[in-house]
Amino acid sequence: MGRPPPRFSEVSPSNRRENMEYRDEKANVWISVEDSMILQSSMMALSLMQVTLFRYFLLSVKSNEKNFLSTSFQQELGGITTAMDRQKLLLQELTSNVKDMLRNTEIAVRSFMILSSRFQHPNKPPPQHHHKLPEPRQPPPPPQPNLQPPP
Repeated sequence: MGRPPPRFSEVSPSNRRENMEYRDEKANVWISVEDSMILQSSMMALSLMQVTLFRYFLLSVKSNEKNFLSTSFQQELGGITTAMDRQKLLLQELTSNVKDMLRNTEIAVRSFMILSSRFQHPNKPPPQHHHKLPEPRQPPPPPQPNLQPPP
């Protein structure tokens, strides 16, 4: 069997930050948990729209009635818009929950580090904290649009 995982107090601040992120091998970048949720939701909405457009392409090949196609297309796009709005609201709620959990975790860790020396066993010396408490994590800046023309 492997080693047991280290205690949170034994993990360096930089490693704590890395635990909140994971590496996306395809893009070769580090992605935060929150950004990953947003990316996955966007991909789901995009794939839903692609499937719908493909279905209507097949329908237009079979059907010569343009009015039927345009009415159906408008109704389907309205349904997609409604579904995407629902997904957006759900994603905003989940993002808010994740931010609350991260904030509560940070408060709990800071409180533990401050109060841990008060609750030591009488036979054990108190732990020596050799590093400063980590600063609160700032949200990443919004992505900049790529304004260069494609090659």
